[in-house]
Amino acid sequence: MLNQPERKPDYFIQIPPEVLFETKLSAGAKLFYGEVLFLTYTYGFCSQKNAYFAANHRVSLRTVENWIKELKALNLIKVELIRKQNKEVELRKIFALAKIDFSKMPSLNQISVQAEASPPARITKPSQKQKKPYGASQNVFLSDNEMGELLKNHTKEQTEKAIELYSEWKEDKGANPRSDFNSMQWALREIEKPAPITKSGRRLTAVQESGCDEVSEETLANLPF
Repeated sequence: MLNQPERKPDYFIQIPPEVLFETKLSAGAKLFYGEVLFLTYTYGFCSQKNAYFAANHRVSLRTVENWIKELKALNLIKVELIRKQNKEVELRKIFALAKIDFSKMPSLNQISVQAEASPPARITKPSQKQKKPYGASQNVFLSDNEMGELLKNHTKEQTEKAIELYSEWKEDKGANPRSDFNSMQWALREIEKPAPITKSGRRLTAVQESGCDEVSEETLANLPF
């Protein structure tokens, strides 16, 4: 059965940035540190036992022990044991080594002014994040890995021609595919092996070449393959 606290704590906690944003710490260890930090304000150390924290957080004693190990491993707390003559532990002191720098904390008025003055953040499409523009219209977006993949499977000349062909099609149709790398594969096939030319002088698309006649000419013209 989980430990039950005698009474619910009525204090609030603050967590230093080096603890809050430490990726090697569990969420529970971060909250535990904030509580330890608060309890050190009176005497400079925290003397509460593991059972106290286990009851507050409704967790096992083993979980509290693990939090302490996590924080000790990163030198965020120091633990000292005061023993009796018979070596029995009389008192445990936990020292919080990361402190809150209150001089860096903005006032409520500053926070309010910043919130009113700051414009809404622009959201960048994840598909174009860290990608470079290519093509005559600079509208073909490829990551370094994607470009490397193209050059690994095709010559530089083929890749450049395919990008230009795809760029022209994209500009002409006003298309905005989710992935330029995937969508331009038809252009690579067109460069490597041009499609047969019809009697009217037009090249067959991949769908037309397969013999399918259930797709309209208008639809075919707008497909990137």
